[in-house]
Amino acid sequence: MAQQPRGRRLIIAAVIFLVLMGLIFLTARERTRQSLPERALHGVIAPFQKIITGLADFFRGTIQTFAELGRLRRDNQQLREEAADLRAEQEELEFYRRENIRLRAALGFKERRPLDMVASEVIGRNPSNWLSTLTIDKGARDGLAQNMPVISRQGVVGRLGAVRQDSSDVLLVNDARAPIAGVVERTREQVRVLGRTDGLCVVTPYGRSADLRVGDRVVTWEGSAYFPPGLVIGRITSVEQDNFGVSKQGILETNVDFHRLEDVFVIQSLDHVPVTNGAGGD
Repeated sequence: MAQQPRGRRLIIAAVIFLVLMGLIFLTARERTRQSLPERALHGVIAPFQKIITGLADFFRGTIQTFAELGRLRRDNQQLREEAADLRAEQEELEFYRRENIRLRAALGFKERRPLDMVASEVIGRNPSNWLSTLTIDKGARDGLAQNMPVISRQGVVGRLGAVRQDSSDVLLVNDARAPIAGVVERTREQVRVLGRTDGLCVVTPYGRSADLRVGDRVVTWEGSAYFPPGLVIGRITSVEQDNFGVSKQGILETNVDFHRLEDVFVIQSLDHVPVTNGAGGD
């Protein structure tokens, strides 16, 4: 009895096999029309094929999109790096261009002045209001000595204070320890220029009736102990009464911008021909 179900299964399998073989035989031949079973099978499968095809296209497009995004991200990073390199090169070229202009201007200034000068660069600053100094990269090894006058293309800078072997300190015009004998260009009146703590200078005339006006330019006097005559010190920006209310005094703004000063010249000897009035200023 147990063998009957097994025999039935074999018979059913054989029938299915024969049906499939028949379908294969029928569909293998060229024809213009599909059989009824084929149409029924295609009708059932077609919607699923459409869904599967759509999903396949979606996943294939998604994979391609991610691949394209990765490529674009790499290209973007490469472009950023190249742009950064170009900016660095441009900044370096601009630095050298400015250095070239600065050095040419310094060389031209030295060649135009019949003075025995040593060119130097500013390497340090002291921002203290009580001690207005700069440090330059030349010293005793270069023939410099204390109290030698220091100038720039714009005018008077100051004079040397402490001098070391390879560097020196410069007492600026606005340092109260470094007064300068000057003269008002418009009236030729002699004045004394003395620095004060706010970075400006006080112009004190020797005569009580001196005529000081806003805008007057003050230059070094020919009787100065340290400077050749005619170098610009600065301009008077205001006029006021002195502390005793007896005479007038001027407030002077130096012609040199010490915050942007890079190059200076130390005058080693005044034996050469002095500069003319107004030389060294704008």
